[in-house]
Amino acid sequence: DGKEDTVQYFNTGQQAVYAFKDEQLATLESVAVPIYQTSDNNIASFEVLVSTEGPDKGFVSVGIVNPKNVKTYKSVFQKFKFPEPARARYVKLVLGKNASNGNSYIRLYEFQVFGTLGEGTPKQPEVVSVQDPAPAKSEAINILDSKNGGQIISASHDLFVRLNDGKTDTVQYFNTGQQAVYAFKDEQIATLESVAVPIYQTSDNNIASFEVLISTEGLDKGFTKAGTFSPKNIKSFKSVFQVFKFSEPVKAQYIKFVLGKNASNGNSYIRLYEFQVFGTLD
Repeated sequence: DGKEDTVQYFNTGQQAVYAFKDEQLATLESVAVPIYQTSDNNIASFEVLVSTEGPDKGFVSVGIVNPKNVKTYKSVFQKFKFPEPARARYVKLVLGKNASNGNSYIRLYEFQVFGTLGEGTPKQPEVVSVQDPAPAKSEAINILDSKNGGQIISASHDLFVRLNDGKTDTVQYFNTGQQAVYAFKDEQIATLESVAVPIYQTSDNNIASFEVLISTEGLDKGFTKAGTFSPKNIKSFKSVFQVFKFSEPVKAQYIKFVLGKNASNGNSYIRLYEFQVFGTLD
């Protein structure tokens, strides 16, 4: 945020993905962190990874950085150059140990990344055939939202009623294998494009997998699998909702959600907030 106030408490293994202006491609030369005083809680190592493909894929490591646990008076920022300039649209920072090499928290202030925006070569004019129409913009909305007519039909737990109310308050406690069937406005058939769930913070109790089944035959028959989806156990600041597109649009009158494991892959409870289903009513 451009401020150098103390930010704590972080832990080993925590990570974040950042992008640059308008998510442009950039050429990166170095990273820097400030050390204001010697402390066991100062960051002692962190890894830098870059990607040109997407915010959740294609990352490669460009180096592990080891700040010294000492204040430099010429500049509190310790700068670390990459072995060679790196092309990136997204940069991921993964925290290592603190200066005590122990399990205590890590204190941070600011990350800086130095580089230049742009493709690096003149952009060629785009040639578009006048015979090629622009792709049609999707008219899909969240048709599972109760405000749009979405309704719960059956469920193994009453709490599922709160997962299509348009609110994103915490709903717990769910368990692996619990399921619910929803319908759309007036139980019409719809064309579905994607589903989404929000992840507000990293937690062992976040949903790690769920299965989606669909039916056009009835609320208790004819269900076929449309996909198994695995939300990442990390908050995205661009949107807390993680969207999962079906391999191709599917027709459905009823949709069933079956809960898989939580992020710990254990027997503890699952925390949910809301289900979203994007599509159009036929």
